[in-house]
Amino acid sequence: MAQSASYKQSKENPETIGWELFEVGSHDEVIRLATENESSPFLSQLSLLSKIEEDQKIGNLSPKGITILSPIVEAYLNVQKKKFKDASNHLDLYYKNSSALVCFQFTKLSVATYFKVEKYTGALHAIYLYKKKFNDKAFLSEEIITLYELKKYQEIISEFQKNSSELNSPQLLKILGMSLMFLGKHKEAEKILGNIPGRLNLPSFEDKRKEYASIIKDIDKYEKKSNSLSKKELEDLGFAYLFNGNYAEAERTFLRLTSLLK
Repeated sequence: MAQSASYKQSKENPETIGWELFEVGSHDEVIRLATENESSPFLSQLSLLSKIEEDQKIGNLSPKGITILSPIVEAYLNVQKKKFKDASNHLDLYYKNSSALVCFQFTKLSVATYFKVEKYTGALHAIYLYKKKFNDKAFLSEEIITLYELKKYQEIISEFQKNSSELNSPQLLKILGMSLMFLGKHKEAEKILGNIPGRLNLPSFEDKRKEYASIIKDIDKYEKKSNSLSKKELEDLGFAYLFNGNYAEAERTFLRLTSLLK
């Protein structure tokens, strides 16, 4: 897809102004600008996106002309219809263009859509493009989740080392613990997983061992019905192995649980 000629040629034209307004969330101004420049397909499409961002009813409005925005406009429209797979395909097309425009709104929609259809490579690509342009941490949590789904465990450790103060939710700490487990760093994993607030919170390691004592005692019984264990039973078994010091079996069990959750 190509941008309209005027958008390429000038940095002072209405299309450039419109994009700058959209980036900062001035959607009403974008809509007004498009009304004043009806001949611009780029502004027409940007206005349509602005109306969607503002939850305005757009009826049967369709995108005008072909511009660099055309694929992401189609993605927005398909998300509205809850056709997330179709939306993700349009996003794939959009991001194939090396000149694709990047902003917070586009990235938010893209990541949410890719998560819906479990296209984590696409989500990570969208996040990396955003980070390259803005160098902020708006999608840091989503990046950690995406890296985990893609089994990029060492990259997760690296992000935690750089951003530990921002990554302190139980969900993200569990991802850190599991990543350490899969990297063979069992003691570090044990420490993280044993001190997560909430459902996994424990005053001490010994209390954790006591909590799983009955399961540790019955590990043989769990193993005998291994193929019929529920997800909760698999998780319990994994933690029983972990807090009984059987790290290899804990890792194997958690990998099996992870595959069932996909």
